[in-house]
Amino acid sequence: MRLIIQRCLSGSVSVGDQLVSQIGKGLVVLLGIHERDTKDVAKKLAHKLSKIRLWDKENKAWNGSCVDFNYEILIVSQFTLYAYMKGNKPDFHYAMDAEKARQLYEYFVDECGKAYKPEKVKMGAFQQYMAVNIVNDGPVTIEIDEMEVEKQQKQIKQDKQQQLVQKEEDNQIQQKD
Repeated sequence: MRLIIQRCLSGSVSVGDQLVSQIGKGLVVLLGIHERDTKDVAKKLAHKLSKIRLWDKENKAWNGSCVDFNYEILIVSQFTLYAYMKGNKPDFHYAMDAEKARQLYEYFVDECGKAYKPEKVKMGAFQQYMAVNIVNDGPVTIEIDEMEVEKQQKQIKQDKQQQLVQKEEDNQIQQKD
């Protein structure tokens, strides 16, 4: 899953002349669902989203979340987040097929509601041509990509192991001296 999280003063989704959803202050989240994503990934990221600290709180930067301020969240499905360029044309084969993606999108939104408050979490229109309006706050835009998070965690683990090995080698050299 790939989340593009934007702190906003307001956000809305319309299909044609019909307003589908709107929020005040909070987060607009563009959600890409990869063909290999699972409910476990969706649940993990939903809970992470509810706790992400993007506002100042108690005179500390980046210390407050939507939950802390009773803000809203608008989640918009966007399969194009998993596009890759095939020549000059985007290819979307890494995006999950529509029916499975719809189920996982709805599950993600539901899990966000469970992690926060269901009435504070709004949906866009799935598989529709939408007009998405966002009044950015900051602007603050954060990307969370589950696959990248896993790679980063592995790299951090490898770096720590390398540091331990280096420290042990340094200690052995010092003992010889």
